Amino acid sequence: MAYYKSDKLLTTEESQSVIALPEAMTTIHPIDSTQLEILKKVTANVSPKLRQQFETAFVAWKDTWYAGSLSINSNPNARATGNAFDTLVKLGRESIPLVIEALAVPENFMALSLYHAIQSDQTLFVTLEADDPRVFEGEQGKARLAVQQYLNSL
Repeated sequence: MAYYKSDKLLTTEESQSVIALPEAMTTIHPIDSTQLEILKKVTANVSPKLRQQFETAFVAWKDTWYAGSLSINSNPNARATGNAFDTLVKLGRESIPLVIEALAVPENFMALSLYHAIQSDQTLFVTLEADDPRVFEGEQGKARLAVQQYLNSL
């Protein structure tokens, strides 16, 4: 884990004085190769036309995530706006495998709001109680859990 201060990376000794999550609190495992294989099979059934529409709109939407006032906004749900986002939502439930595929890439955790906008089965939403230690893994952890929960539901 890297920690920053002003304009340089902290040394290992300096970072030890920073509060880090205890090992026991990092319980959300990364997406593994077996899960990625399942995801690959599921997304193989998506039509090329839908994939192209999704990828075009997703790239356009992702370009807005840190634009303007969003660059200082830490609320991931604030990015659930704009024409590209609306285009993605209009693609409907058939695009869920592509949303999950995007969420499997760690930097795309902001797409969790898109998943929630499209997914009508609320049992597949990730909700963590305040006393659940996994809450400390933030939206990135919730995105990994959403991918795993979706794949386990297949």
